[in-house]
Amino acid sequence: MTRSSALLLAVVLPAVLAGQAVERADTPKKGKIRFTFDPTIETWEAAFTPQGRQPLGGFLSGDSLGASAVPSLGPMQTAVQAATGLSTFEASLGQTLLAIRSERRVTPITGEVGISDRLSVSLMVPIVRVDVRETLNVDSTSNLGLNPLYLGNSAAYTAFFSHFDAALTALDAQIAGGTCAPRCAEAQALSTEGHAIRSALNIAVYGTGPSNPSPFLPLAGSKAGQGIDTTVITLQRQLADSFGVSGFPDTLSLPQFATSSDDIQQMLIDPQYGFDYSPIQRTPKFYRYWPGDAEIAAKYRVAVGPAYAGTVKFLVRLPTGHQASPNDPFALSSGDHQTDLEVGYIQEWTLWNRLWLNLNARLGLQLQGLTDRRVAPQGAFWVPAAADARLDWKPGNYVALDFAPMYRFAKQFSAGLTVTYYRQGLDHYTFPTPADSVALATRLGAPVSASVLDPGTDRRDWQLGFALTYAGPVWETGFSVQQVVSGWGAGTSLPAATTFRLVFRAFHSLF
Repeated sequence: MTRSSALLLAVVLPAVLAGQAVERADTPKKGKIRFTFDPTIETWEAAFTPQGRQPLGGFLSGDSLGASAVPSLGPMQTAVQAATGLSTFEASLGQTLLAIRSERRVTPITGEVGISDRLSVSLMVPIVRVDVRETLNVDSTSNLGLNPLYLGNSAAYTAFFSHFDAALTALDAQIAGGTCAPRCAEAQALSTEGHAIRSALNIAVYGTGPSNPSPFLPLAGSKAGQGIDTTVITLQRQLADSFGVSGFPDTLSLPQFATSSDDIQQMLIDPQYGFDYSPIQRTPKFYRYWPGDAEIAAKYRVAVGPAYAGTVKFLVRLPTGHQASPNDPFALSSGDHQTDLEVGYIQEWTLWNRLWLNLNARLGLQLQGLTDRRVAPQGAFWVPAAADARLDWKPGNYVALDFAPMYRFAKQFSAGLTVTYYRQGLDHYTFPTPADSVALATRLGAPVSASVLDPGTDRRDWQLGFALTYAGPVWETGFSVQQVVSGWGAGTSLPAATTFRLVFRAFHSLF
């Protein structure tokens, strides 16, 4: 699951689904207030992706996790191949398993006042608790270890490359001065090879730049580690024996222990590696509770009859929710913290005094606001902290259809199915000012458009479920369960969530 998936879900989840899983078309009588308490619990461990339904931690799970799943391994892998000539070398973190279980509990309390027998206004205030449980396991089959550069060995690497440069400088001086004769052609070939090896090893150790460090290196005893040693020693002997260039006795320091789950954890959370992510662990308790996006709404009953009722609803969703941190790729938001406008039509149609057809059609306009993101394609995980930027965010507008055909076993008791269809357009991201774009390009070493976040943010999904409801003259209650059964979008993955809802509604006279 990605951060954008969680944010997009948060836009829809605070919407009230009353006793029969579709909001009622009725309104309180004039002078009465109706209180609604409808807690929901939503859980998921998998998501719908272009490859089908996958576990949330699937991107960091596999028998041999390499550069295709961990982009930061790519430059190091290519550099080691170039330095050693081992074209078959593939960097691997070994067999890994990332298990994630996400849960969001929304506790909304709604007060709805009847202005007249047809018109009402309401306020809904939600409290949201989020809980994400994450576990990372790594076996010992990795051919990599943590880069010793970040473990106190920086002086050794500085000396290695300093002596390497001095040796190549001495060889180049012989070539320039002609003192290499009659073996100058051999000296030139050795110089070209030496500079290429030096450049490749530098990339392997230091990465391609400050925003893309190299967190791992081949193990000392691995085939690639032995290849690096052989390459360096062979070059040293050629320099000393053929051209008298000495003073380069060093070997490249390589890790002694295979990568473990603790190593990956350290690499992700330590700022010196460039990622600066939150730890992979269960959400701390003091982070769990947040206010959600509050809603102010007005309803007007346009049709009232013994078998049919229709109501128009206008809603404003306020930016009171909490957005997920860009430093935690698994965090859940309590809302999108944007202002949304929504208009809907709610109907209740009774046939043969038994079949109760409930429908709620909604159209939402989401206004622009600010958000913090790491500027990279949606769904990316290994994104350097230097890519973090504050952006203007215009979430895509949406349309939704909630349908619940119910059967009335008695006047007060009904049961039936629920179907929800939801579709949302693309989000659009832009920099607030040109200076923000320049600042990001400076940190990353290359310009990046904020629009790289746009693709994959459109969303479509179907939810199926069932509901039970009791509707009495003073109070109502209901229970429903819904499951996302298909979908796409929302940052290339959509949580396969199951949602449990309880509804309690009671009336009280004001005047």
